[in-house]
Amino acid sequence: DNGMSDKIEICQCKVEDLELEENSVDIIISEWMGYFLLYENMLKSVIYARDRFLKQGGYVFPNRYVLYAFGFESEGRDRECGMWDDFEGLNFKRLGKLYSEEPEIDFVQVEKICTSCETIKRFDLMTLKMDQVSSFTARMKLSFSRASVLKAIGTYFEVGFTIGPKPIGFSTAPFVAQTHWKQTNFYLQKEGGIEGVKDDEVEVCWDVGVCERNERDFEVNIECRWKESGAYSYKYVIN
Repeated sequence: DNGMSDKIEICQCKVEDLELEENSVDIIISEWMGYFLLYENMLKSVIYARDRFLKQGGYVFPNRYVLYAFGFESEGRDRECGMWDDFEGLNFKRLGKLYSEEPEIDFVQVEKICTSCETIKRFDLMTLKMDQVSSFTARMKLSFSRASVLKAIGTYFEVGFTIGPKPIGFSTAPFVAQTHWKQTNFYLQKEGGIEGVKDDEVEVCWDVGVCERNERDFEVNIECRWKESGAYSYKYVIN
């Protein structure tokens, strides 16, 4: 219809099944991002395509990604989990525990944010190796911006087209225009949360990897260290 049939060819298949001359592609463009950036585990297909098809001197777009974390206040999840303790006279605490281990995909109100926003991990798709896609660890410190009670850790990501004369990009942060990715939020399973005053720091360690039972899902283990209280470990599955 547009007179481009001799220039455009559509191949409807997985990139791993694509029959194409190796090292023959100038540019790879992919919108592979999921919740928490990595959910659905599509990044590995982009790296596969780059390593097999991209010419020397070619480009992958977008090429830069940054995953961030911040702490925020919230009471809603406490009420939702607590209702299972006595549901119509029955004890469903185990269901409440399962619910608490499931991250929430939702928008965070900016006024609820009570800590700094810190980097979890940076991804450069021009250099990222396949064995760096499925798992990683990270360590950070979230600093309280005011006296508050930290009940959850929220995450968002930024995307950049940084190759070229005019870099552009977008963010899924709670303080910019909303996107369908929203924020991925991990509610702490510590009763009462973590109470702090301005400039107090919480050390947060991340251990992220693909779930064995389903390679589209990700398992996220978070350890929080807070003053003399010791360490608290939490396990979540993004599915």
